[in-house]
Amino acid sequence: AGVVVSPTACIEAVDGASIQVGEGCIFEERCRLRVAGGSVSIGRRNTFRVGCSVEDPGEIGDDNVFGVQCSVECGASVGTGCDIGPKAIIAKDTRVEDGTVVFKDGDAQRAASVEHPEAITEAHTFYLDSLKDPNGRFSMEHFSSSSTGGAAGSS
Repeated sequence: AGVVVSPTACIEAVDGASIQVGEGCIFEERCRLRVAGGSVSIGRRNTFRVGCSVEDPGEIGDDNVFGVQCSVECGASVGTGCDIGPKAIIAKDTRVEDGTVVFKDGDAQRAASVEHPEAITEAHTFYLDSLKDPNGRFSMEHFSSSSTGGAAGSS
């Protein structure tokens, strides 16, 4: 329910894979979620920002933000209430613990614990509400019109 997918986002389940997406998730322009074989569950209220790439993830909890052009590599897991910053890379088979912020600092990558993860949830709720039209339905006006066909709305 309430999953928003930009027309230019790509969600792929190949080789018999299945993907379960929790309510309130947002997939922005040119982001990519790919699962090959097996089954993956994506938690609730996750935001996948423009151009991020998530390949064969392990577990993804609730209330996370995946920043612009970040990358989550095969087998990597992300807890709950995390913020993966722009261009950050979560290496293969690693785990980002609950309430962690990962960010690029020049050529280095750093992680820090978040004191108030509920702020991420509040920001996500505000963002999700801003994507609705006056009748409470999700509107594609917020996304690029140069698309190849995608979906938005409830699922």
